[in-house]
Amino acid sequence: MHKLVHKFPDSSSSVSLTLPVCIVLNSANPAQCADPPPVLPCIDNIKLKNITCSSTWLRSLLSTLLTLDHDVYCYLTNCNITSCKSDAVPWADTETDVTLTCFKNTLKLMHIKGSVSRGLWEALHGLNIKSLSLSGEYLGLNVNYEDSMSQSTSSLTQLDTLNIKVNNDSPGMWDALRGLNIKSLSLNVAYGGLNVNYADSMSQSLSSLTQLDTLNIKVNNDSSGLWDALRGLNIKSLSLNVAYGGLNVNYADSMSQSLSSLTQLDTLNIKVNNDIPGLWDALRGLNIKSLSLNVAE
Repeated sequence: MHKLVHKFPDSSSSVSLTLPVCIVLNSANPAQCADPPPVLPCIDNIKLKNITCSSTWLRSLLSTLLTLDHDVYCYLTNCNITSCKSDAVPWADTETDVTLTCFKNTLKLMHIKGSVSRGLWEALHGLNIKSLSLSGEYLGLNVNYEDSMSQSTSSLTQLDTLNIKVNNDSPGMWDALRGLNIKSLSLNVAYGGLNVNYADSMSQSLSSLTQLDTLNIKVNNDSSGLWDALRGLNIKSLSLNVAYGGLNVNYADSMSQSLSSLTQLDTLNIKVNNDIPGLWDALRGLNIKSLSLNVAE
């Protein structure tokens, strides 16, 4: 493991210095790599604390890390990621504590405070990633800046897999997911499952994901809103996991109508509490190829 340490003046010092920081992972000119060798070619750990950097600088760093063939952990503690937009308010919504894990077009973002700043969203803009995971360290993610999240995620043109752990659903979260070209979406909720409080927003968002073929959702239990939101999707695989037990089929008719409308569905995985008539009625006549029923213990 390579460790990069940059010491700043003591806070008690009367002298204040602003120093540029440059991290070089590879030389732009391969001919220069013979002697000396590339700087930090096998870096796997970067720790940045109490610094201010622009979203452009962080994006450039992440772009390089995503090309490496091993995991690289980038820790930002009490850092301020500033926006490069001309109308941005200095120091507004910039502080962040986050762990970023990069590996070959795969980025995992775990935010300690559970809220991604505008500057951090801007740093993710346009990255060449195929898989993105978003979560909080202890809680789920709070979608406080859905406009920034939407602009960032929609700019990830190569993205096909998105995993999100949130505190709960919200109109802002569903708006941020709308229209993405992803193929796989997993929604998990901290300390329980998803309560579908905004069924219309969920339905509009999911139906706009025209390339989606795999959907994994952890819910608290079935609801009419959940089944309405899933109705008519062109997905091929659906997994429903239930927090604190298994699915109680409280809305058998809605479940049956929703599942039968999934004409492309060939794989269905459900965690249930027990076999009940409503469950079997809802499964009747489906054209699926694979069925997994996991019973809660």
